[in-house]
Formats: sequence, C-alpha cells, structure tokens
Amino acid sequence: MDVQVSKERIPVVFHDTTVKLCLKDLPSPLILEVPLKDLTIEQMQNAKVAGIKEHEAYLKAKEESGNLDSVEMDFQLFPTLNHVFDEVPEDTGFLIELKYPLAEM
Repeated sequence: MDVQVSKERIPVVFHDTTVKLCLKDLPSPLILEVPLKDLTIEQMQNAKVAGIKEHEAYLKAKEESGNLDSVEMDFQLFPTLNHVFDEVPEDTGFLIELKYPLAEM
C-alpha cells in the first residue's frame, strides 16, 4: 500500500502524490491538482475530489436523504495509516511504500 504524509506529517494511505479537488461553488466547476503534502487531515476529510465515483455516490445519497447522518460511508478516501492498522486483523501483513514529498513538489 502506498503511504503519503499530510501537511502535519501524518501518514495517509493514498497512491498518488497529488489529488484533483473540485471547486463546485463557482459558476463553472474548477478542478485544481494539489499536492497531498499541502493538505491537512481535516482538509482531506472535507475534500470534494474530482473523479472519485464512490465519493460522488456518497454526495448523491447525502443530497437525496437530506441528512448526512443517515448516509453510511464504508470507505475513507484518505484513511490514516493508524486507522488502517486499527481496522484490519492484527495478524495481517502489510507491504508499505512510503512516498515522501520532495522539495520541488
């Protein structure tokens, strides 16, 4: 599994070094590509990510229900490494690739 670090240097499970964020509140949606290392955990959890079908389905379910609490999420887009370790059986092995951000990113 690929592990990046957040702005606070918290390990996060995510393959790419950047993420495409969608700013939908503009007259026409704008997509920005942002290095993951520049986002805090809170920003990641609140992000509207472009091109993620599960996230889009979650937003649609939220919109249809009108109540965020009634929509169960069985995934996290940016789970912390600690969260992953807490959720899987103790005897599970991991192959972790740490992708540390370079200065030019």
